[in-house]
Amino acid sequence: MKNKVSKVCLMCLLGIFVVSCNFAPKLEVPKVKLPSNSSFVPATNGTFKINWGWWKEFKNPQLNKLIELALRNNEDLLIATARLEQVMALAGLKKAQLFPLLGYKAQGSRTKIPESIENNIENFGMALRMPVDIENPNTSYNILTSVSYELDFWGKLRNARKSALAKVLAVKAMQDTVKISLVTNVATIYFNLLSLQTQIEKAKELKDRLEEIYKYRKQQFEYGMINKIAVHQAKAQYEEVKSLIEDLKKAESDLKITLAFLIGQSPKELFEKELVVKGALPDKLQIPAMLPSEVLLKRPDILMAEEELKAANFDIGVAKAQYFPSIKLTGYLGSLSSEFDELMKSSSIFWSVGAGITGPIFDFGRIKSQVEYSKAKKKEALLNYVKTVKTAFKEVYSALVAISYTEKKLKIEKSKLQAIKEELNLVKKQYENGLTNRLNVLLLESNYLKEELKLIKLKAELVNNYIFLYKALGGGTVI
Repeated sequence: MKNKVSKVCLMCLLGIFVVSCNFAPKLEVPKVKLPSNSSFVPATNGTFKINWGWWKEFKNPQLNKLIELALRNNEDLLIATARLEQVMALAGLKKAQLFPLLGYKAQGSRTKIPESIENNIENFGMALRMPVDIENPNTSYNILTSVSYELDFWGKLRNARKSALAKVLAVKAMQDTVKISLVTNVATIYFNLLSLQTQIEKAKELKDRLEEIYKYRKQQFEYGMINKIAVHQAKAQYEEVKSLIEDLKKAESDLKITLAFLIGQSPKELFEKELVVKGALPDKLQIPAMLPSEVLLKRPDILMAEEELKAANFDIGVAKAQYFPSIKLTGYLGSLSSEFDELMKSSSIFWSVGAGITGPIFDFGRIKSQVEYSKAKKKEALLNYVKTVKTAFKEVYSALVAISYTEKKLKIEKSKLQAIKEELNLVKKQYENGLTNRLNVLLLESNYLKEELKLIKLKAELVNNYIFLYKALGGGTVI
């Protein structure tokens, strides 16, 4: 009884030792200090909600459809998904290594030796007065099951599994990063296309006005009212806007091709099917005055850097465990018989249990180099994490500043445009009453159209800044 108790205690102590032994160092993820005037505040018990479908706030059904197509067909996103499947399979392999490996083998054979050899054996047995009865041909059957299991005393297998799981989460975060980049690219290109279409329309109106001005100047020159310099200036302005229209059309064509590739169109669809983009640029969107810092820390690239740091930390434990011996247990259970019908009888059963231990004696710095390499990888991952967090906050601040700056410029441009419009209305009334000529009206109309082009660009710039903010926030915003 005493021996049994001792064995139980020994097994308990062994179990505790196996579970507790771990060479992975304790990991402390650095905290990011925010300035006192930051737009970010600590979350209140995680009560905030995130709108991951931020692009739907633009209320454009066609944009929603294009983004759905891109998320389903884009090759870069499909490649990222395939990479995720790869690391998930490797993580499954690391998990399986924690459990015993069971195997089986079944075999049947029939062997015949030459009669001369059989006679020699029998004669040799008779000479030793030990009769030998040889079955020739000889038949044998065997069934064998095996089990192999490595005792994870030093946490090598457990740390390897944790590292693999961290890498799965890192690749999943990378996939989310690709997704966010894809969505923001589709949205940006879409609204830039809307902007270009409006710019082309306004540029055509401006071309018509400048053409009239050019003709008017030629008439003035023919009547000797102006010199030829004014005619050339009018023509140069007219030719300039014609060139602008062609540039805008080329930019529109290039963006349509890029958008078609992003949504996964085939070459046939790409060059035979016109990609229709329609709608208006959205109005000003609302963003929260204060943002919980946890929102930004959920950015996929930050999560990816954090999981890569965890994986590097666990890899140190795997490397250190190589200093210590590996202990493997093996066992065999099988049946061996010369007759098939006797194969499952108890008299045919055989078994074997064994244990093996392997470990380094002199490795001339191999393991030490591996440990140092793992530590250096962790240092790199730590620095990369800190840099990624800083970059994330910088991008958000830049987006917020850009939005504020563009909104101020828009306000100024709208005020300027309103002033030109009021002046234009007054000049038109003067022209109708015969107090001024058509040229003054045309000049003011062309100036007004030029300012409208600037306003359209500013509106597109503002939308792009909002999209960049959503991307900087990790693909979502607080609601």
